[in-house]
Amino acid sequence: MAVPARGAGWREAVCAIALLAALMKTAGPLRAEPAVPLLSDIPVDAGAVPAAAGGILRLRVQAADVAGLATLLGIAPEAGPRSGHIELLLQPGTHAAKGATGDALAASFVVDHKDPAVANLGARLQAKRLGTTVPVDGAELVAFVAGVMRGSYNANTDIASDVARSLQGDCSEYALLTAALARAHGLPARLVQGAALLQSNGRWIAYGHAWVQTFEAGGWVVRDSALAAWSGPVYYLPALVLSNEGPGFKLEVMQSASRMPSRIEILAPASPPSP
Repeated sequence: MAVPARGAGWREAVCAIALLAALMKTAGPLRAEPAVPLLSDIPVDAGAVPAAAGGILRLRVQAADVAGLATLLGIAPEAGPRSGHIELLLQPGTHAAKGATGDALAASFVVDHKDPAVANLGARLQAKRLGTTVPVDGAELVAFVAGVMRGSYNANTDIASDVARSLQGDCSEYALLTAALARAHGLPARLVQGAALLQSNGRWIAYGHAWVQTFEAGGWVVRDSALAAWSGPVYYLPALVLSNEGPGFKLEVMQSASRMPSRIEILAPASPPSP
């Protein structure tokens, strides 16, 4: 298999999956928010009375490979695929996800955290922590990455060290750099791709997104540097937890397209928002 060119792959694959999901839609897309790329817009039906963001939501999610999505989310067969959709309860800021059999601390083709550019950024982070003996945690990494990165849809890279040099990009680049810095500081991290669901200007929107999970306090925790400044709750629906971080990683990313949500229905709030 040919080695993909540095700077072409992860972000292109995210866009391609968003496009494939759009082609699978059963209804026309909602108008995208200004900050959300049109191709990654996913239709959301909130019913007659939209649920207030912040509590647990009951969702019905459509996808081409609904069985694969159910497996990834850890949903039991009896609660899983029926008529091309699954129903699930989803809390903001977290999600269950199977997969990612690789070493979550490894220096890989995609997450090359031993590159000098990543090491230099790690040194900048440590310089901010002089006198601190507590290990770096995911929340600190998110704040650091959000502070050094500049949001841009013009970036096009799939290698963490390239992001460390350019310090710009969209959610894919934010996730790559977050994962690389986490591993460089001994914190297991894995790359996740799927859909983000949130409320903006009083209505629900969903779009293709990339983020990271770090292993902390005995479990996987969502860490999203790209949405670090977002004040409201975010609901995450993973379609892929990347296992193949080698030169052929694009194949696994493209194979996950069928698990990407093509439509989301909010059936009801399953619980009120926490006070």
